[in-house]
Amino acid sequence: MPSSPAGGTGLYYSDGDCHGAVLFFLCLLDKFLRTTRSSLSTTRGTPLRWWQRAQRCLRPQDMPDWRAQRDQHSPYVVEGTIRPGLEYCSHCIGETQLVVSAGATGNLGQKLIDSLHSHGHQVRALGRNPSKLEPSRREKLESFVQSETYHDIPALDRACKGVDTVICAYQGIPQLQLEGQLLLVRAAERASVKTYVAHCWSYDWRNMKLGVQESYGPFVSFRNHMDLSSSLKPIYIFTGVLAEVLFSAPGHGHFSPAHNGCWDPERNTMEIWGTGEEIWHWTTERDAVEFTTAIIERDDASQGGDWAVCSGSSTLKELAAIYGKVRHCNVDIRMKGTVEELRERAFEARRQGSRRNYWPYIGWFYQLHTVDGTWSLGELDNEKLGIKTTKFDEFLREHPTL
Repeated sequence: MPSSPAGGTGLYYSDGDCHGAVLFFLCLLDKFLRTTRSSLSTTRGTPLRWWQRAQRCLRPQDMPDWRAQRDQHSPYVVEGTIRPGLEYCSHCIGETQLVVSAGATGNLGQKLIDSLHSHGHQVRALGRNPSKLEPSRREKLESFVQSETYHDIPALDRACKGVDTVICAYQGIPQLQLEGQLLLVRAAERASVKTYVAHCWSYDWRNMKLGVQESYGPFVSFRNHMDLSSSLKPIYIFTGVLAEVLFSAPGHGHFSPAHNGCWDPERNTMEIWGTGEEIWHWTTERDAVEFTTAIIERDDASQGGDWAVCSGSSTLKELAAIYGKVRHCNVDIRMKGTVEELRERAFEARRQGSRRNYWPYIGWFYQLHTVDGTWSLGELDNEKLGIKTTKFDEFLREHPTL
């Protein structure tokens, strides 16, 4: 494709860089295939469009910002000049979306803004306080819809108007997980939104009954109510424990032994129930939102469905060993008892506690249902999405304060 740095038509790439040309060809071919209705099947469980997989493999970590080109040119007719040294992003030819990040100022909500923006989508934020977002993040938004409460219906309607996808990243409290989500869903229905990503990013609670895990009860109730009452088919993404939560990153709760968790960040100690060989599925927040973006980009996204994905599957002993190696420190491993002893402790704490305030004892059940296999993720869907996940040592280097 001939072009000139100074002007002309077509695309310009730096010398020796063929990635952009390859992607441009793949995208044009995909458009032709989809136009003739002979592209790959879009049934649940099939891979994403093959040019998207090619894009994820070929592109550098930081793709160019092509939005200035998007404002002037058709999504499928690419003309004009792109600055020298930049590769072509396949989303210039593929479909872009306007996506609502509900709960945009939370931990996952903020990372969703980054991920969606980096993939060329427009992002509309829904939240209570835009000042919680850094200026650099606010600049990535199409708009910020401010709501007073989770039941601010006019704000919900404004947020959902004209969008393609709604992603719920509300805080993990019962009122928001159930009532807040249902109100958000109804606003999405009124706006004829096609794709809805439910608040999830958790262990697999699909086969759990109410009362087994108090913190997951609202998820179970929401799913049941959606099956009974809504034409929307939500996407549920099961990730295992978020790495930031497991290692008590600032602003991510306190899953430490003081709160019946595993990792003691003050003493570099890992407390383990069971044999220490039980598998923990874990996912970084950055990987969680990358999985989410890849899923909503699929042709079958509006059909909903369940996804089991994670960054890694490790034992607590393995994570402790990696931590010691990366941080050049000794990690003390304390074996606390058998799975049955943990079960007894968890149920006794529940008997002495209150379901209205389950946080003091729920950590025991997070550990119990992991080590006894209650909510194992089973077969993973990572390969269907083509996302390069984060290794645990990489995660630690990215978070030097942990």
